[in-house]
Formats: sequence, structure tokens, C-alpha cells
Amino acid sequence: MTNPVFGWPSYRLQSTFSGGDWTTGYPVAQLGKLPLSRGGITASADPADTKFILTFGATVWIRLVGFVRHNAGLGDTFTMRFYRDEERSTLVKTLTDELFWLRSFPKGSVPYGDARWFSETFTTAEITAAKNRTRPVLLDKAYAVRAIEVDVDVSASAPADFRLGLFATGLGLEVAETYDYGAQIGVERRVRQILGAGGVAHYTDDPEPLTWAGTFSHIPHVQAMSHFLDLRRRSGGSGEPFLFVANPDDPRTWLTEAFLAELDPGQQMRIERAYADIDAIPLALREAF
Repeated sequence: MTNPVFGWPSYRLQSTFSGGDWTTGYPVAQLGKLPLSRGGITASADPADTKFILTFGATVWIRLVGFVRHNAGLGDTFTMRFYRDEERSTLVKTLTDELFWLRSFPKGSVPYGDARWFSETFTTAEITAAKNRTRPVLLDKAYAVRAIEVDVDVSASAPADFRLGLFATGLGLEVAETYDYGAQIGVERRVRQILGAGGVAHYTDDPEPLTWAGTFSHIPHVQAMSHFLDLRRRSGGSGEPFLFVANPDDPRTWLTEAFLAELDPGQQMRIERAYADIDAIPLALREAF
């Protein structure tokens, strides 16, 4: 089982995007910028348009990447090629025809006649209604990378175009031990109720971010100091978001437990010495928009 993975350090600010055919208002460069609502939109759904190239200013070590807020549907796929050099002549890793939506329910668990019986994944209606559509991609190990080519094929779901809020990249820090029992996931309440004439309640349409809070009580002191303290100092100080995947091995949970996260500014994240060379790390995350 893979323990929770953090896309930290994030390489968003070191990346440059090119390739494909993207609309003027939502160009390919937006795939590396925030907010997510101002992502990229292709000129059409043709495979020649729905591709992009990502280059870094220097070599980075990558294990975790992800499509954040995408509109790919059932049967849609992507191919990725990772290169060691900017000229893309030295290939180090390839992923071919990977599905955006993997099987999400155990074999035989969906009753016959259910809309999810054949695919054993979410229905199109469920995918469309989901506010957080993130497809994490965890590699078998970290690779030294200077460029990434991504080809997207959305011909199966046949949308008018391909839309992507952010293509996130990061080292992919896997914690040495998983979180304790009692971890909490939820939604931060932001919708406000406004009472109108006659006491009729109206509600605002404010986006409500996912939240995750838990404690990692068995982290080696070296990892706590070298990675988590760095995460607190740099991400907490700048607000730089990163991919968080609570259960990388279980695609059933990705709609709720894989998201672009930021540290909750209200939490101090004080690292505690649990016992000899082992630290306890309380962590509170909030979905970034």
C-alpha cells in the first residue's frame, strides 16, 4: 500500500507550457497559473489540439503529476513522455493510453442493471456534477526530468474542447507512515443564508473547498525536518499549493481525497517529538482554487 503522497516541492513556478492549439482567452500558459477558473481551453477536441509540452528551467525530480479540474470523461485517455533533456531526445519514462477514470468499485460489487455495472466506475452524471475532478498520476519512482509531453484523447466522451485548470507537478513526497485513526475530511462552509421578504431563505453560490485534517504520529525525525518543516516554511509562507493524495492506490477516493491543497493558515503545524527520533506532525489542508 502506498502511503499519502504530497506533490512537494511544487514545480509550478519553474514550468513553461507550449504546444497544441489553445484559445486566445485561455492559452496553454494558463495550465501553470492560478486561479483554476482561468485554466486552459483548447480550440477543439481534436487530438492535434489537446496536447501540450511542459519544460522546466532546470532538471527536477518528479514522481507525482496531476490534471486538476479537467473535463475529460469516461473512456478518455492520456499519454505522457518524460525526458531528461529540454530538447526531448532522452526519454526516461512513458505512460501510454492511461484512463482518466479508472475502475472505482470492487469487482462484482455493483448490482446488475445499475448504470455503473459495466464500467464499475462513476457515471457520466456523477463525473459532471463533481466539483473536484483531479486525476493524480503517481510514477513508480522519482525521475530526473527536464521536459514532459502530454497527449490527451477525449474522443470517447466527445466534448467540444478539452479544459484543464492546472497541470500540477511535484517531487511526490511519500510519508514514511500513514496518518493516525481519527483523520477528518469535509467541506469548509462558505455558503451564506440570506433571508428575503416573508422569511424566504436564499443561499449564495460560493465555492466550498474540501478540507483534510489529521496527525502523522510516526514520522522519522529526519523526514520531519527535511520535508515537512520545509513544507510549512515555504508553502505556508507563500500560499503555494501542491497536490495531495490521501490514498494513491484507491481511485474510488480520488474525487474527495485527491486535490490541489494549501496549508490551513489557521493551523500552526507544530512538529512534536513523539519518542526517540520519531516525530508527530499535525496537518490541516484546504483545497486551493
